[in-house]
Amino acid sequence: QAVIAYEPVYVAEEGAVVLRLAEESMEKLAALDEDALLRVAEELAAAEEFEVEEWDPRDVQDLVLELAELARLAESQGQAMFVWMHPLLT
Repeated sequence: QAVIAYEPVYVAEEGAVVLRLAEESMEKLAALDEDALLRVAEELAAAEEFEVEEWDPRDVQDLVLELAELARLAESQGQAMFVWMHPLLT
């Protein structure tokens, strides 16, 4: 679905994809305060994918907070953010 919604920067044969994060998404992530980010992390930690992988909710919080800080840094420097995605092997 991500490949359809965003024009990929890179697509590898084994399925890995690099996408440029939409500027609007980066700006929204950068603008969220800590309380909002913690609510996002809580919802994300409750998602099936994170529960199946048994992620510790504190690790999800740390990830979300780090991504927001990276978004703020990228925005302040006029840079873009990229997402690397790789299909899970089951």
